[in-house]
Amino acid sequence: MNNLYHQKELAKTYRKNNNYHEALTIYKKLWETTHDKYDATGYLHCLRKLKKFTEAVPLAKELEKQYSDFNWCRIEIIWTYISGILNNLEDGDSLGKTIQIAQRIMSLNPDEVALQKTVFTVLKKAKQLKKWDVCCDWIDKLDPDKLPDTSIKTDKGDTGWNYQLIWYHHKIRCLIYQRNLEEAVEKADLAIKKSKQQKKYFQRLKAVAFQEQGYIQEAEEIFSELCNAPKADWWMLHDYALLLKSKGENKVALQMMYKAACFAFRLEGTIGMIQDIVTINIELNRIEEAFYHLHLYKAIREKNKWKVPEQVLKQLEDISEKQDYPYEVSFNEARRRCETYWGKNQKNLDSRKKGHKVRKGLNSRLTRLKVGVPFCFIQTKDKDSFFCYVSDIPGKVNEGTKVTFDVIPAFDKKKQKESWKATNISLVGK
Repeated sequence: MNNLYHQKELAKTYRKNNNYHEALTIYKKLWETTHDKYDATGYLHCLRKLKKFTEAVPLAKELEKQYSDFNWCRIEIIWTYISGILNNLEDGDSLGKTIQIAQRIMSLNPDEVALQKTVFTVLKKAKQLKKWDVCCDWIDKLDPDKLPDTSIKTDKGDTGWNYQLIWYHHKIRCLIYQRNLEEAVEKADLAIKKSKQQKKYFQRLKAVAFQEQGYIQEAEEIFSELCNAPKADWWMLHDYALLLKSKGENKVALQMMYKAACFAFRLEGTIGMIQDIVTINIELNRIEEAFYHLHLYKAIREKNKWKVPEQVLKQLEDISEKQDYPYEVSFNEARRRCETYWGKNQKNLDSRKKGHKVRKGLNSRLTRLKVGVPFCFIQTKDKDSFFCYVSDIPGKVNEGTKVTFDVIPAFDKKKQKESWKATNISLVGK
């Protein structure tokens, strides 16, 4: 008995001194011997701290059946589920899987911190999939007044967001989805007062709520102010263009979308807007522009191994037959054509100032390629460095791979200044 007591105290001392490896060895033997709830919880705590989740999660499930009424054990089970399952869900995992583990955590009555972590994980996943009904079910599980209002900091610096503002952003979107538009405007005004760097996101939601209510002039005034700023976001320009289209101003709306396309870095993110560009071009009988934007849409989906809708293939076939356009168009050709349309219609873009002309046919090498990082750079002999996405480079690439490319004006949001980005990238010899 004295030896057992000594082992328990030794394990406790190791655990409190963060010596989890030594503590784990003792707790494991104690658990196998005593099946005591304190030993079990100490064992689970050490597994969690050492990130041994393949062992920790099954143990947590076992202990949930026996000791979930023991407060320390309940807390350890909750954080094992959060750290071992919830935090490790992959992008491809279903929303249902996220909700299932979240509901299991909720059934254990998590404290405020664990509650916030769980709910925000569900909200983030639901928002990605545009499942606003799920967001509406989960958003009010949190009290915004209990959420931290200090800015979230990452390795890259201050984000300008805090959890209270994130809650308001979700809540306003839910109110718009539920057609509680007056309340959405009220919440947006409140969030704007609480914001510094992130005001534009709430101004945009306020404009959307106004537009949904039929207050088009009020919405347009907000969008006009946001989109005439020198650092306008492409998706904000897209929103404004859709409002203009709803007023029947198709030509202006198209120019706004072309401007947005020039400002966007990732083509994958603009695929919905490219569909809208096709629609407007067809309505304006600008068939050639519609045709090459359809091909760009198709190429982006194929490049990302996404299914191409039958309707798009049928549209391309019909246009090719009627207009004698080529049925097969490469990704680079479609992109080059579309960038020509975007640039031709944007003579007054801020980024196309004197001295910011497109530079074509450059040669250099890829650099700063890292596993899992979606972007890299092209560095010239003169030490000029140009940003590009790996997904925009055809073929297999490595550090130092030789490429030919063009560069076009862009805006570096991190450095808050005019910059350049590489486009029409090809491997040397390809």
